[in-house]
Amino acid sequence: MLRTNFVSMFIIAAFSSVILINCDFTNNPDEEENSENNGFQSAGVSIIFSQNCSTFGCHSGDKPKNGLSLETYDKLITGSNSRSASLAGIYGGEVIIPFNSKKSLLYQMISGGASVSMPFNKSTLSSVDVNVIKNWIDDGAVNYKKEVPFTNSKSYRVFVCNQASDEISVIDGDSKLVSRVVSVDKMYNFNDKPYSINEEGDYYFVTLSASGRFLKINKSDNKIVAELNNLNSPGLIEINGEKAFISRASDSPNIFNSIYVVNTVSMNLIGEISLVTTGIPHAIAIAKGDSKLYAVDKTNNVINIISTIENVTTGYVLLPKVYEPAYARMSPDNKYLYLTADATNELLVVSTQTRNIIFEIKLKGTPSQFVITSDGNKIYIPILSEDIIQVVEKDNESWSVVKEITHTGLSMPHACDITSDDKYVYVSSRNTNGGFVPSYRINGEGNNGTVVIISTETDEVIKLLEIEEYGSGIVVEKI
Repeated sequence: MLRTNFVSMFIIAAFSSVILINCDFTNNPDEEENSENNGFQSAGVSIIFSQNCSTFGCHSGDKPKNGLSLETYDKLITGSNSRSASLAGIYGGEVIIPFNSKKSLLYQMISGGASVSMPFNKSTLSSVDVNVIKNWIDDGAVNYKKEVPFTNSKSYRVFVCNQASDEISVIDGDSKLVSRVVSVDKMYNFNDKPYSINEEGDYYFVTLSASGRFLKINKSDNKIVAELNNLNSPGLIEINGEKAFISRASDSPNIFNSIYVVNTVSMNLIGEISLVTTGIPHAIAIAKGDSKLYAVDKTNNVINIISTIENVTTGYVLLPKVYEPAYARMSPDNKYLYLTADATNELLVVSTQTRNIIFEIKLKGTPSQFVITSDGNKIYIPILSEDIIQVVEKDNESWSVVKEITHTGLSMPHACDITSDDKYVYVSSRNTNGGFVPSYRINGEGNNGTVVIISTETDEVIKLLEIEEYGSGIVVEKI
């Protein structure tokens, strides 16, 4: 009897051990995968990645697929570094956009919303697992400390208009990754066209040229805090203290003889500043500390000189021939007004003292919105029609093109801006012609715009990022 009981107990114990060994407790979100869940918010999220993605030969190890490791939270947030794209070579970028699963490539790939599905050559994830990842991203993609990625960055941010998708892409300067995608869609089933963007203090400001709006957005949470409506074709933005000066969009009708001035604190319209001609006053540039704004009528080749204190036109310059000036920048010392000329494909140098054109630099094609280094000695000019950046250098009172920067991510380059320390130039590209073909596409979306990052030390592209449709206005936060 004793022997029988002992055998029975041994069989029961052995059977229980087999059950414990073979039961998969990792599917229980409440069960810890390890003490910190590989850095993820919960075991539930960590387990989905460890069992389906960061397996041998996939997104783990020293050489993970496409340079994307999902072994830990920190590695996932840094994105990929070796995607391969037709004609674009090797590039990288984020796969998670916090608070936005719809714009997160990783979620779209695991849910069947992208051109390629993941896990690759494996069973698709269950709807339960897909929703776990979706909810985690939409709640901020936090780590086990409940920290949202990129919120504690001490670096600058870059804000980019996506004109065809009514969105703003926010790039984190530390990681050089897209950290947020912000909707500025104000009218249902209508393209508002975020046209231009500028920043000052705790806010950035956006014009919506099609729906006639001027938005004030908080940098801390990317929420629209105020808007001014009923503007007619608002275009470029220059900010001086508590005033924003707003020109007209370049594709507006040839019927305007004024630009707007807005109080950026109250977001009230102060008024319209009358100009000397009727046309398309598009290019504007402000002389910092000099109380002057230059507003250029593209169709009439007239430079209006405006007092930023009195908000009135105090004089004008008639250019000697048809240039069709489209963009303007002031030199840091306020000695020169630079203009791009659509009609002649040139960069014009205007002396602010004599108010004459003192130099003309021939360019390879249609120049777009350019930027000047803080010492005034280098100018980076996107050439929209040629998919290149031309670099102009100043030597005393002589200017010349010294370099052309090429990269397959430069597809219809639209605008650029530079960091406060002059180390990097960020260039947005429209890519509406599909010249850049990404590794993967999110189904139902059009051609991705791009941002390339140029090192001013080498004048080479060091990184390519995908943004949303029709990359246009861009501003780098000055810190």
